[in-house]
Amino acid sequence: MLGRYSWTTQKDMNGFSFYVLYTVLVLHLLRPETGVNGDQFPLYIKEICEIQCSHCVMKSVYWCYECRHILCKDCLRTHNEGNKNQTHSIQPTSDRYKVIFKFCLVGHKTNISNINCLSDELLVATTNEIDKELVIFSVNGHQIDFKPLEGDAISLAVLDKDTVVVSKAGFSDFDLTKIIIQKDKFTKFSDKFSMGGDRHFPLKYTEQQLFIALHDRIKVTGANLLPSFDDIHLEFTPGDMCYNDGLQRWYCVDSHHSRLICLNRDWKEIFTFTDSKMKYAYCLDIDNDGNVLVLCQERNNSSGCVIMVNSDGTSSQFVISNIQLSGSYLYSCMCYHRYTNSLVIGVDGIVYVYRKEAEG
Repeated sequence: MLGRYSWTTQKDMNGFSFYVLYTVLVLHLLRPETGVNGDQFPLYIKEICEIQCSHCVMKSVYWCYECRHILCKDCLRTHNEGNKNQTHSIQPTSDRYKVIFKFCLVGHKTNISNINCLSDELLVATTNEIDKELVIFSVNGHQIDFKPLEGDAISLAVLDKDTVVVSKAGFSDFDLTKIIIQKDKFTKFSDKFSMGGDRHFPLKYTEQQLFIALHDRIKVTGANLLPSFDDIHLEFTPGDMCYNDGLQRWYCVDSHHSRLICLNRDWKEIFTFTDSKMKYAYCLDIDNDGNVLVLCQERNNSSGCVIMVNSDGTSSQFVISNIQLSGSYLYSCMCYHRYTNSLVIGVDGIVYVYRKEAEG
């Protein structure tokens, strides 16, 4: 077992070898073939990140999910040579959230357009895979079920653990479909809406009302999807939106202007948050502490990151970095699974599940 690491322990035999041996044993425990549950990774990561590289005596600064290795800068360059490890997920060890599960949801050529929490155990996603446009899955990816839809599913909102509403795009318009999942019952709301050249329309269901973001307007209807709407005008176009029930506040991302905008229950602006490192804001959600998590692109490179902003917009920090985003903003999505305290990110056809590292 220790053969591949023997060159490391031989570098220093004056007390350090025992420390390296301990490190290797812990890292071996975390390798996939050992069967250690992903839920246990955050308990080890905080301790591991303070120790030396898996392959030399230098301090570790990166974490590879697939290898379960911690790496210094030089060993990371060696790790990335050639094509063998190109698809590996590499994170700085300083990230507060670490990836604990990674799996292909439907197929490698499938694109995930939206993810949402369905229940304490399950999530629901929309994809562009024919006959698998609606996918119900568990956080660890062990349970996956498919539901066919007629049309290209773009956005969804969860009404309850058995019911979702999906927006399906046509050539120049879209319609809403109400789906009762357990009974495979499809109730279609037939009214069409002009798409105006944009295919992405955020949906959010809260306080027994469905909110539909159409350009600079918010349309509001009930859960029955009757064709009668209230119309709210905004000064920006929401790329995504979420609602804090306790504070009765809306949070929206103005994607093209890289802004997080907070509004009250009546859609009046409270504050606007910006960050010089944030280039493009894709989507957002709220964690169990009321913080707003924003999936965005870093200004200085093409990598994605997640920035955590407190509920008042007075403080922020980057909690995940080096996310390989999709080439299209339509196929990078995120939601916070409150029951497991996990951040779930979909990029193209891959699901990444992140967990905050242990405190203390």
